[in-house]
Amino acid sequence: MLPRMALRPRWICCLVLASVAGGCGAIGSASPGPTEAPCANTAAVMLDTADLGDFTTFGDAPMAGLSLHGIGPHPIDAAFRGGWSRMWITNLVLSGPYRVENEAFGRQYGSPIDEGPFVPLEGSIVSDHAKEPLEVYERVLEFADAAWASEWLDIARGSVGAQTASASIALNDARLGDEAHAIVEPGEVIGTTATETTILVEARVADTVVALTVRGGPGLTVEQVSSLAVEAVSRWRESCGGL
Repeated sequence: MLPRMALRPRWICCLVLASVAGGCGAIGSASPGPTEAPCANTAAVMLDTADLGDFTTFGDAPMAGLSLHGIGPHPIDAAFRGGWSRMWITNLVLSGPYRVENEAFGRQYGSPIDEGPFVPLEGSIVSDHAKEPLEVYERVLEFADAAWASEWLDIARGSVGAQTASASIALNDARLGDEAHAIVEPGEVIGTTATETTILVEARVADTVVALTVRGGPGLTVEQVSSLAVEAVSRWRESCGGL
């Protein structure tokens, strides 16, 4: 059987989330690396489970480096100074029929089901909870200076063309800054199986990019993700500085 990514390409999963969860597949822990958190109070500043509700944390660790799948080596790699990633998944998939279905998908795609839920989620959990967030990923990425942080946002926007179903949207929200954008990848229905919609919101705070990615049902909106992103950015700006 071909890897899942070959069967159903997921641009945001490969490019944006690779440095968080190692790409698509079973959720494990984020890979720790030699980097330090870009702000001394990162753990306290980032979102936590209390902000999300009925979710479980499945990764909370420094990032070993950037992952630009599909792009290859890039000068920005040398400008990366450190990062932190945290991810959560809905408790709905951890028990009951949704877990049974999720484990079946994992076996179908050849992923070890004993390492955690198989993501991106698909199937009845996506259809039944069409307007709800099901996976949440927050990352903070510190670069050598603000120009490199802006470059990262440009890379993300410029890569949207690699997946024609994706769309980049400028966000006119002063709370997120002038460079903030959202990237939306709609879910699909493959046969009778629904896949998640993925929405990424990124904003720059001085030399740091705060990124929030949310996956959920087809009714998930940019406004939902932006409201969480505003909270994440506000915390970072207040605790770690930057404009």
